[in-house]
Amino acid sequence: MKILIDNGSPIRVYHHPRDVVVHPEANTVEIFNADGSLLESYDLIKKEMDWSDDDDLDTSEIIVTLNVK
Repeated sequence: MKILIDNGSPIRVYHHPRDVVVHPEANTVEIFNADGSLLESYDLIKKEMDWSDDDDLDTSEIIVTLNVK
């Protein structure tokens, strides 16, 4: 799994869902440190989910893109 944080150009990529929390009703995205403390907060503009297949490596991956400002 990849979680892409994007504000027109990619800011960061995360691989662990516990690092990124989306609050859809509040339209916010929170990024947490490994120790559980809040690192950053963004306003959520749009969220997208794609499925990526790599036939050469015989792997599949979910890619979540969070467009923020």
